[in-house]
Amino acid sequence: MLQSALLSLPGIRHAFFTRDGGVSDGFYATLNAGLGSRDAPERVAENRARMAAALGVAPDRFVTAYQVHSPNVVVATEPWSRAEVGVGERHRLEQLTHRRAAAANEARERGIDIRCLSGGR
Repeated sequence: MLQSALLSLPGIRHAFFTRDGGVSDGFYATLNAGLGSRDAPERVAENRARMAAALGVAPDRFVTAYQVHSPNVVVATEPWSRAEVGVGERHRLEQLTHRRAAAANEARERGIDIRCLSGGR
């Protein structure tokens, strides 16, 4: 089993969610958290609320980013809304500062929880 040492730091919460357990249907069934998707906003909000609850985080403090396999680190200084996403989560991701190393410490100091989501079944 792989575990990150970051999980032992206070304020760090991380999870990989499957698509099970949400309210979306059709193409986005069931646990779609994509702010930039074409899924109904109220369904995305409910799915995100369920994910936040599973992590013990208030929905307004729940942060996700578009997953890219690269050496870059995104530093989230505050949660963002669907309106800020624009055409997709990539838009917001490109506006954030990319950093390497020390990102977890900086996030913790600012009171930001770090988590990663996966849409696989």
